Amino acid sequence: MEIRRFRGKDIRDGMLKVRSCLGEDAIILSTRSVDDEIEILASTESAVLAVAKANDRPAAISESAPAGASDRREATSPPSASVAAEQEKLVKLETEILELKNMLTKELGRLQQFPRPISSHHDSLVTRLAATGMPQAFALELAASWEPKPTTLGELARRTTDMLVSCDDEWLWQPGIHAFIGASGAGKTTTVAKLAARYALQRKRQDIVLITTDRFKIGGQDKLQGFGDLLQITVASAGDVKDLSRLLRKYSDRSLLLIDTGGMGQSSRDELLFKYLGQATVDGRKIRNHIVVSATGQHGQQDQIVGRFGRDNLESAILTKTDEAVSLGAALTTLTKYQLPLSYQCDGPGLSDLGLPNIEDIVQAFLVSFQSDQSTDPHKVVGMS
Repeated sequence: MEIRRFRGKDIRDGMLKVRSCLGEDAIILSTRSVDDEIEILASTESAVLAVAKANDRPAAISESAPAGASDRREATSPPSASVAAEQEKLVKLETEILELKNMLTKELGRLQQFPRPISSHHDSLVTRLAATGMPQAFALELAASWEPKPTTLGELARRTTDMLVSCDDEWLWQPGIHAFIGASGAGKTTTVAKLAARYALQRKRQDIVLITTDRFKIGGQDKLQGFGDLLQITVASAGDVKDLSRLLRKYSDRSLLLIDTGGMGQSSRDELLFKYLGQATVDGRKIRNHIVVSATGQHGQQDQIVGRFGRDNLESAILTKTDEAVSLGAALTTLTKYQLPLSYQCDGPGLSDLGLPNIEDIVQAFLVSFQSDQSTDPHKVVGMS
């Protein structure tokens, strides 16, 4: 019987090597730990059965026995007890082999459901991080900062979780003026409406005012007005910074003022608005600014917005459209690169689809896109813009 020796980093790795070499006919004879590896001795079902049947054959007839003696003995003597015992052992062995085969097949099937370990090769880690939508430059910087590098998804999950920051308190319940900036299509208007709805369910609707500065996007003001009518909340429109300042003073007695801005452009009007939002104080209350980060957006665009508005002028981030995102690498880059505390998370189009961030769920969603690049060449670095 040919016995093969296999070594693997762990039992899963070793069993996969056994199955790859010997196929489904493989039989595990023994396992042991050797030098931080698992050593497995294995053969095939047919080889094991052949040995078992060979051991069951009767002893050879002596050459000195008279001719025909064996025939007479076979005809007149019943099977010995030892032969019957050996036959019973053979049946038992065949049964055990079948059970081992079934168990091995089930175990290998279960193990194949788990993702493969992360390669510690630097280029492989960078490649798979970039495949999540993370910019190549940031992926390179991140991988270089990780020593020792994560080799399992559990380690990567812990590293990613440690990089994310969430707000200690829910600022919505504190009186204040809040402005929301971000790229066009990030979900600012819907986010403002969701926050207003969350507040209105527990506090007085009369305490809220929604202000839109989005004069140029078709339907922008109408959309917020529609939300206001639905929630029975006051909605006002500001055409410029002077208009916005007037409205903030007009409604300074209200507990919660939410300002919806348009997509950040390059116009002088936008520059004046950004400067005002970053510096203005109304009746002793400083405007608190929050960036709306779409999980489906491009990091380059988000990076530009943070750069123009100023990180110091941003209090928190709100992550939107997590239910639509194929990967979260770009969004997580913005959050971690600028250490923006995450205050809310939106995972659907409904007014109730907003809540406090679930960091564990966000990290798990990020790992899904990280695992999807299993077949990538570990020595090829993929660039992502």
